[in-house]
Amino acid sequence: MDNHSDEKSLERPPDMNFGEGSRAINMSMAELPHKRRDGYISVYSDNVGFAINPWDIRMLFGHVDVTEDAQTGFVNDQCSVTMCWEHALALSEALKRAIAEYERTQGPIRRTAIQHLISPKEQTGTR
Repeated sequence: MDNHSDEKSLERPPDMNFGEGSRAINMSMAELPHKRRDGYISVYSDNVGFAINPWDIRMLFGHVDVTEDAQTGFVNDQCSVTMCWEHALALSEALKRAIAEYERTQGPIRRTAIQHLISPKEQTGTR
């Protein structure tokens, strides 16, 4: 019996080839079950910052708070997520599709006026 007859069906598409010794998943990513690990957390974020390098991107999610005297504010960092650029690109495409679907069914998302929170250099696009 030829053990290699089904070898083609187990091959990953080129974008899922993780090198020698990696195993193929024989189902689509959408079919994979989800499991929550111990320590799973859910956070709310209304602020995000980025740290980038050639290998990955880190997104630091925070929540904007106001001081007791309501004179100043600060970002209360909640968590960070680091991912490779390929995953970040897939995430951006998934977000675009989700936003388009939301706006198709619910109407346009209002754009917020946050210019007063952005430094003059950022407003003009210079750094």
